[in-house]
Amino acid sequence: MAHFLAVLMAIAGMQAPAMVLSSPAFKNDAPLPRTYTGYGDFKSPPLAWSGAPTATREFVLMVEDPDVPLARFSVHWVLYNIPATASSAPSITVNRETRTHPSPIAGASQGLNALKTPGYLPPRPFAGSGLHHYVFTLYALDVDLSLHDGATKEDVVSAMKGHVIAEAKLVALVDANAQ
Repeated sequence: MAHFLAVLMAIAGMQAPAMVLSSPAFKNDAPLPRTYTGYGDFKSPPLAWSGAPTATREFVLMVEDPDVPLARFSVHWVLYNIPATASSAPSITVNRETRTHPSPIAGASQGLNALKTPGYLPPRPFAGSGLHHYVFTLYALDVDLSLHDGATKEDVVSAMKGHVIAEAKLVALVDANAQ
């Protein structure tokens, strides 16, 4: 049925709506509230998405800081094996001592962040390093990755190669000079 609908839309010159990633906590290209940073409460922001292709088998969420001076510190979250039925991720609190937390989505697996711990690494840019853009990217995949907990970003990127059918981005800003 989904394929039939896609064919009809193509014939009519219509496009499927784009996948959208959003947060009730912040707008795209706007400041990330302090509570969701390493300066605040060590929480991940709540996220929601819509418009995923009907062929989606699972999702992958990655959070990266392209502005970090040392590339090895760019990965803040790798969440994968997210069921296709999921449409949101609630806020979770990270344990400040162990830097760990349970997966916010039942069935999802957590990869290693820049500190080599699984889960969300709250943004806390180096003092004086200026404005940082934290890019939340959600990928819709046409395959189940079947990766175990603790995969690296490189493992996940390699496994999803050729299987991304949609992606959506949401950018949060953290100004290290304003902290």
